[in-house]
Parts: sequence; structure tokens; C-alpha cells
Amino acid sequence: MNKVWYLFKIQLMATGNINKMLHENDPKKKTKVLGMSFLFLLIGMMFVLMSATYNGILLFNLLEWNMESLYLPLVMTLTSMILFLTTIYKVNGVLFSFKDYDLLMSLPIKTSYIIASRIIWLYSMNFLFLAIIMIPAGVLYSIMVQASIGFWIKYIIGLLCVPFIPIILGAIIGTIITVIASKSKHTNIISIVLSMAVVVAIFASTGTIGQATESALENMDVVGQMLEGFIQKVYPFALMYGNGVCSNQIGGLLVFIVISLLSFGIFIVILGRYFKQIQTRLATSGTHTVYKLGELKGTSPLMALYKKELRRYFSSSLYVMNTAIGSVLLLVFAISLCFFDMSEIESALGVSNIGIYVGQFAPIVAAFFMVLTCTTASAISLEGKNLWILHSSPIPIEKIFISKLLIQLTITVPAILVSGIIMIFTFQLDLVQSILVFVIPLIYSTLIGMVGLNMNLKYPKLDWTSEVQVVKQGAPVMLTMVIGLLSIVIPVGLVMVLPGIAQNMRLIILTVLLIGLTLGSYKYLNTKGVAYFKALS
Repeated sequence: MNKVWYLFKIQLMATGNINKMLHENDPKKKTKVLGMSFLFLLIGMMFVLMSATYNGILLFNLLEWNMESLYLPLVMTLTSMILFLTTIYKVNGVLFSFKDYDLLMSLPIKTSYIIASRIIWLYSMNFLFLAIIMIPAGVLYSIMVQASIGFWIKYIIGLLCVPFIPIILGAIIGTIITVIASKSKHTNIISIVLSMAVVVAIFASTGTIGQATESALENMDVVGQMLEGFIQKVYPFALMYGNGVCSNQIGGLLVFIVISLLSFGIFIVILGRYFKQIQTRLATSGTHTVYKLGELKGTSPLMALYKKELRRYFSSSLYVMNTAIGSVLLLVFAISLCFFDMSEIESALGVSNIGIYVGQFAPIVAAFFMVLTCTTASAISLEGKNLWILHSSPIPIEKIFISKLLIQLTITVPAILVSGIIMIFTFQLDLVQSILVFVIPLIYSTLIGMVGLNMNLKYPKLDWTSEVQVVKQGAPVMLTMVIGLLSIVIPVGLVMVLPGIAQNMRLIILTVLLIGLTLGSYKYLNTKGVAYFKALS
């Protein structure tokens, strides 16, 4: 077990500049690392506060409806769905195809130890997210229903087992997708398409809860049955867990724990048995490629950089799944509007012309999805040891930045156009709203792209061993996400509190503010950003 712990420790120390923080001798660099660590702590506290707020709102409503027994199972179900989805595209990079595979396999260490350390690392990442959601949920529940010490003992023991089944299912689906894609000539494209299809299918299969809500608003008993049916449909083990923790049905909790531990053990054994075969298959998937001598075509430096960035982007399914998910969800949201009957919703809520009222906020809704889409926050770090190529190329640095920003627009603009057209007809937007439903999300996409690039230039990580370290765990990604959310909340909040102004004028003022922020970010990128890029080595 010592060897497993050392392997896990190495992965942990490589995350978040922990190793630099402990062993850095340069006072300036150490201060910078400590500052980043403190910033990470603040971000973590902010996420905990947000989690407590949303959990509190959900629990308060369930208490009003006398459905508090469904609270923890519902939170567990929604959290497990997220863990399942994120595990799918963590597989290729955490369990397989990690950068230091050859180095680790050459060490005098059993393969089972390497596998165990990778699985523990995967479990740790998922459990951290789980804790941010479910520990505040447990605290709120224990306060509101005055739970005993026995509740916390059962809750914590059960909580440790919650990630097991989502990890197993996500890893199995992710491995199947990776293996299937490896048989194709276009491995990464197939992997991306299959992963996106799984995400969309899950959202579509669970989307029936929204349709049931329309007829259930008048009868709260139906709402309870609907929620319980949703939990049973998506993750039936959550009811076992919830009943065992909240209703003293110890047998159900024990069954849940045994099934989770037994399944996880079987999964580790099977993975250890076929690990090398899968890894070898993935490593040799490109041997069937046929190279043909063709005509060499010239192009402009910017277009050459753009094509290079585009190939790099689609060469990593992890990169695409983490950065394009906002655009995909926007498309799913917009297309789902085509299947809603606004007249039925109006009659259920007793409000006429609801589409017009909702349509006034359509540009902001679309902009929120753009905040979730940022391809640039890890674009510099992903260059890794190949950054010297860009440094030595006779190309203006500004064009390098533009080529990376163009990838951001390539991913977001089609989603903005399609969703905007759907919203115009669905919500019957007027001329001003119809223009802004395209303009505001486009400005947000450009702004977030520049913010992400600036953050990555300031806090790069070029010595990564797995893309997960920069795509999901990097400081620039976290900072960009926080700044993006603030860029939605603060300007929108300031504009909405302005008295005596029509909604369209509020949106126009918001647009002007966003243009100012975007121009400021562009100026910063071409001054400080260029200096940061020159200093990279």
C-alpha cells in the first residue's frame, strides 16, 4: 500500500502547484504560489456558499410541501448524474493514455499498484465535488429536521460510498467509447461524437420531469410522486441511501454500501486484468493510417495557425467535452423549446403571454451558456513542451492570440445562431430583442475567450503529465469560470436595478457595458498578455 500511496501522492503534488508551494525557494515565486493557493481557497468557499444557497432553497420548498424525505435522495441523484457524466470523459487521460504511462510502466512496480493509484485519484476528484454539494446539504437537513448524531454517522459512512457506482458506470461507458473510437481512422472525432451523444441522451431521457410539472402544479401529491419517480428512474440506489439515513432503515443503507463496495472491487479486478490490453490497443490505434503524397498548398500565417489550433482542439476528447459543453447545452435547451406548448404552460401557471415575458431575458439566458464555454483558459498550457515552436516562429504574437480566440468563436457562434433563431420564433421577440439575442451572447463568448487567454498567460502550467491537470483542474480554468459568472451577475444586476427604464433599454445598456469590458480585455491582452507570453519558457 505504501507504493500506491506514493504514486497517488505524486499525482496530488503535481496538482495546483502544491509541490512548488512546498519547495520553491524564490520569495517572489513562492508569494505568487501562496497567493494562488489563497485564491483557490476563496473560490472553494464561494462554491460551498453557492451550494449551500441552492440546497437551502430546494430544502425550504420541499419542507413547505412536506417532502423533506426526498431531499437527500434528490440531491444525491443530481450529484451522481454529474459525477457519471464527468467520469466518462475523464477516463481517457486519468485511467488510460496518461502522459507518463511509459515512465510508470518501466518502474519496478506492479501494474495493479499503478491502476489502484489512478482509481484513487479519480475517486478523490469526484469526492471533492461530491463533498461541496452534499456536505452543505447534510448540514442544512440536520438543522432543519433536528437530526441526531446517529444521522451523521450513517450519513458520512454512506457518503464515502456514493461516488463508487457513478464512477464505475462512467468508467465503463468511457472505456467502451474510447475502445470503439480507437478502431476508427478518426479516433478523437468518434470519441467526441459518442460522448456528446451519451450526454444529450441522458438529458433527453430525464427531461420528462419538466413535462410532468405542467400538470402537477395544481396537486402537490403528484409532485411528490413525480420526484420519487424521477429518482427511481435515474438512480434507484439514492432511495436506499436516503431511507437508510433519514428513516432509520438500516437494512437498505447496508445493502447500498455492500453493493457499492462489491461493485467497485469487481471493477478494479476486471480493469487490472485488461488494463494493458486496452492501453496497448489505444496506443497502437493509429497504425492503420494511410499516408498519401499530395499537393502542398500555401496559406496565410493566421489561417495556418487556426488550422493547427483546430486540429489540436479536436485531438482531445477531454478538451472538447469540457469546453464545448456550454454550446451543446444551449443547443439542447433551444431545441427542447420546440417541444413545449406555451399555451399549456400559460394555463397551468395562470399567466398569459408568458413567452413574451420570458423572451425579454432570452439574450441573458443564452449568454449564461456562453460563460460555460471557454476554449482558451487552457490553450497556452496545452502547448506544453512544444511552446518553443510558437516562440521561435516569425509570427506576430497578436496573431497567435487571435488564432486561439477563433477556436472559441468556432465552437460558440453556430450554437448562438441556431438557438437565437429558435428563440426568436418561440418567444416572439421584437426587433431589438431579436438582434440582441445574437449580439449579447456573441460579446460574452468573445469576452470569456479573452479572459481565459489572459488568465492562462498569467498562470500557465506547461509541465503537466495529464491533460486533466490543465483542462479541468488548472487555476486559469477556475478563475475564468468565476470571472465569467461575475460578469453575468454584476452587470445584469446593475442594469436590472435601474428604475424607470424599459427592458429593451436595459439590454442595450448591458450591451454597451459588455463592449467596454471586451475592449478593455483586448487591450490588456495585447499589452500585458504579450509580455507574459514572451516571458514563458
